[in-house]
Amino acid sequence: MVVMGDLSEADWAAELEAKGQVVFRQRRRPVVVRLLIAFVPLLFTLPGTVDSWLGDAGPGILVFRSIAPALYLLLIGVFAWQSIAQRPVLTVDRDGVRPRGRWNGLPWTEVGGIGIPSGPKGWRTLMVFPTNVWGRQLTVTQDAVRDVAAFARWLGVLLEEHRRTAPADR
Repeated sequence: MVVMGDLSEADWAAELEAKGQVVFRQRRRPVVVRLLIAFVPLLFTLPGTVDSWLGDAGPGILVFRSIAPALYLLLIGVFAWQSIAQRPVLTVDRDGVRPRGRWNGLPWTEVGGIGIPSGPKGWRTLMVFPTNVWGRQLTVTQDAVRDVAAFARWLGVLLEEHRRTAPADR
């Protein structure tokens, strides 16, 4: 199954023109990588935990050694759910940019600028800045879009287009 975040700027523009919105679902690869990374410390903590359960460890040691595996299992569960449900979702439409499928994003009239992609390969992020300096900025990660630099260019083009067509009453 092709995920929108793996496609190109032209595909995003065509989707926006055809459907009025582009929905970027969670890409599975980054989540699966985090899932595998969470398994490694779990594998290292399990022998000591099982030894504590089977041995004569006191209740304090037993609780202490059980916390880490429980937290790793919780993380693994969250990552597995994200991989299966492909959430969170990022939506770009004619009204603005919103994460997580509900409206807590930025309308185009409140987008002050598109940042520069930063971070190491595989963990790159892009900031979408509001016009209000006290407003909440949006962070787009490679979980939603593989090519964050292309996404930044595309959002910049959309922002300029909305600024040109917006009424001049600001």
